[in-house]
Amino acid sequence: MPITMDIQHASEEFEAFLADARDRSGLATRNQTYTMTQGVLQAFRRRLSLADAIRFAFGDFEAAQRMRRRRRDLCPICRPIEI
Repeated sequence: MPITMDIQHASEEFEAFLADARDRSGLATRNQTYTMTQGVLQAFRRRLSLADAIRFAFGDFEAAQRMRRRRRDLCPICRPIEI
């Protein structure tokens, strides 16, 4: 069964994204880059509520960041350590 153009195009875009992430991060392989990207996205997702994730998915990144900062300010263990 042939691959549809939607899937093929998405695969090409994802590979281009990984290549850009690899070049910017200085990592050597695609697998290293994939694992790094997966970790970043999972950590980012764990810190967002469902509403924040939906806002981010639809392009309202600044609103998601504001809400995350507001929640972080309410949580004493989430604040950065000041030295």
